[in-house]
Amino acid sequence: MNQKKFFFFITLILIICITESGCILSRYSAASIPDSETSISPDNPARSPTTGIASSSVPAEEQKRAEEVIHRFIRSDNTSLIFEKSENFGYGDLLTFTGDTGMYVVNNNTGRVQSAQLNYSRSSEGLVISQQDAILIAESYAKEKYPQLWDVSPIRSVNVTYQEMIDHGTMGMDYSFVWRDIWYNPRADVLNHYTITGPDEAQVSVDTQGHVTRYSEVYYPDSPRVNLTPALTEEQAWEIATAYYEKRGVFGILPTEKTASGLWIYDDASNDIGWHKYGKHYLAWVFYVRHQGDRRLMGGQIFIDANDGHIINYGEIL
Repeated sequence: MNQKKFFFFITLILIICITESGCILSRYSAASIPDSETSISPDNPARSPTTGIASSSVPAEEQKRAEEVIHRFIRSDNTSLIFEKSENFGYGDLLTFTGDTGMYVVNNNTGRVQSAQLNYSRSSEGLVISQQDAILIAESYAKEKYPQLWDVSPIRSVNVTYQEMIDHGTMGMDYSFVWRDIWYNPRADVLNHYTITGPDEAQVSVDTQGHVTRYSEVYYPDSPRVNLTPALTEEQAWEIATAYYEKRGVFGILPTEKTASGLWIYDDASNDIGWHKYGKHYLAWVFYVRHQGDRRLMGGQIFIDANDGHIINYGEIL
């Protein structure tokens, strides 16, 4: 092997090792956040995709039950479905089906459609509906498919945490919306209460002609599974975060480069590659930093356990 080939081979190995080490921010699972830079904004802590374990076979009864879930979801028994694959994730066994009306992913653990991509022919015309019209369509659809998310009380509500128009180029444009549950400790009507963003969410995309094109949800029937009273203040958590950013080479963070997202109920099944997944919920302080380094943007999103101060997850800006 000559010298040039040797150095090329070594460089390739290093790139692979760095990519697999978990220090590069993964994007998002199909069941979570929209595919744009603002998806990792402070309003929407990133959920990274976890590689599922493919199953070689699924019992016919399980497939039939999943098909029945889809038929109820689309309110039609006439749609023929083709079973594509089964994968095991930390949050459930996912069965994927395709049909004339779209692609559907059923979570066997919850017995619900976790995500759907619906088939509509996109018009080449310009805007037809406004964002205000689109959010009404999206919210009505989400409430129909996921009424539990809108089960509000003095300690729980639901808010839109993300809304944006996304341009898909030749594929057209659509509006994307995310709703999340909001928890209050001790109650919303208490003067000095904590506001905590929960783990449950619904995402709906609507095209400019008013068709729902995508739906996804995160559903925890027993949420929250964590004490909602933090032991650490936000200032204490930021000190821990700052020390970790410095370990990653991010120094001199300006106030304008930092966003504090408050308290979140965080599921570690969403952790990036290389971070532990124990199947647990944590109460976390969340911070997001976009620091202009000498040559590139640096920083990322960090999750600090609000009880013991350990770092749950860190997603770095590429």
